[in-house]
Amino acid sequence: MNFYIDVFGATLGGIHRQGDAPAEYQKNEATKNRIMNALITWDNNEMMFSDVPQDAVKFGSNNYISLTCDTEEQVDRIYARLSEGAKINMELQDTFRGSKFASLIDKFGVAWYLGWDRPKA
Repeated sequence: MNFYIDVFGATLGGIHRQGDAPAEYQKNEATKNRIMNALITWDNNEMMFSDVPQDAVKFGSNNYISLTCDTEEQVDRIYARLSEGAKINMELQDTFRGSKFASLIDKFGVAWYLGWDRPKA
């Protein structure tokens, strides 16, 4: 989460751990520190995080987070940070439809579509 807080210039809005839940919802002692949900915020954006059991994690291209940025400077900055150590599927570039777009899988295995739409004349 600290990586994404840095990437987006975000702040931690709150964090709840599995151990904060009522006893009947807790699986075992080993999961008490896992994150049930955590919120980061920046500008008018919010992003939630949750831990899942390690045996349930399956990385791949089945899900992408698609983020449309407010400004060209924002998409450039976020791309520069997310691309550190990432597998780049498509470099950030101008596209035929008047936008900038990139596709990458960051250093934690999270797949991203990043974009910014140029203002229409």
